[in-house]
Amino acid sequence: MIADLTTLKNRYLEQASLTWRDRQTHRAPCLTCLHNDTPEAKAYVKALAKNGETACVTVDAICVSGSHTKWREIIESLNSNADVDGILVVSPPKDLQNYNSLIADNKNVEGNDFDDRVDRVSVTAQSIVETIAFLRQKETRAVKGSNQELISGLNVVILGYGKAVGKPLVYLLMRNHAGSAVALHQYTSPTFGKSLIENCDVVVCATGDQHAMRFFVHPDDLHGKTIIDAGINEVDGKIQGDVDPDVWGGDNLITPVPGGIGAITTAMILRNTAWAAKGLLI
Repeated sequence: MIADLTTLKNRYLEQASLTWRDRQTHRAPCLTCLHNDTPEAKAYVKALAKNGETACVTVDAICVSGSHTKWREIIESLNSNADVDGILVVSPPKDLQNYNSLIADNKNVEGNDFDDRVDRVSVTAQSIVETIAFLRQKETRAVKGSNQELISGLNVVILGYGKAVGKPLVYLLMRNHAGSAVALHQYTSPTFGKSLIENCDVVVCATGDQHAMRFFVHPDDLHGKTIIDAGINEVDGKIQGDVDPDVWGGDNLITPVPGGIGAITTAMILRNTAWAAKGLLI
């Protein structure tokens, strides 16, 4: 079954819109995106701009070529530009390391790879936590409940130990009282990983590899799980996730790609831009 996250996405777009209206200024919040010249990066920025219209956030795009030095120079100039409220770096060059640390704290709408300030941790990891709580609320038909109440006791397995998802997600889940949060990667024993996945409540796949799940478990052995697909792959010119619903569906609940975690992350970035315009990102 495919999970419908439209309500959750619209929640953050509405928060952005309400924040701007409450600010009562002469211009809408402005998000500037630096990106490379790949189709994937252009498509992501285009989606941001489209959702920005709903969120009352202006999205400007700067296509950057060249070495990390050029990217650094542009980021530094945007840090000092009073008309720019938020800065987002999309698909930077590999030699631009720790790029989020180059962005001023009050304009860093994506969050850092890891930060002891809970609300400044990677926005992708935050969106996964919010999605798990949202789906849990629907499953239990709870009228209301905090993330801690909804996530408390859940056992979560994460495929991938990257800086944007795996590492910060373990931290956030434990802060929200998850029963366990375990990250698996290429060095994990397949037998051990299989046991964890078969006995968990939620599986998060964020590897960018459509074969990652099969390394640990066969589709026929996975039942009744919530599967959060946070992976991105380009197959025959189309964007797909790590988890094929036709293969891993059955009685599992799977978030879609596109339209899943990426959409929630985009909405949260726009919400954060509105917050930044109001001076709430510190």
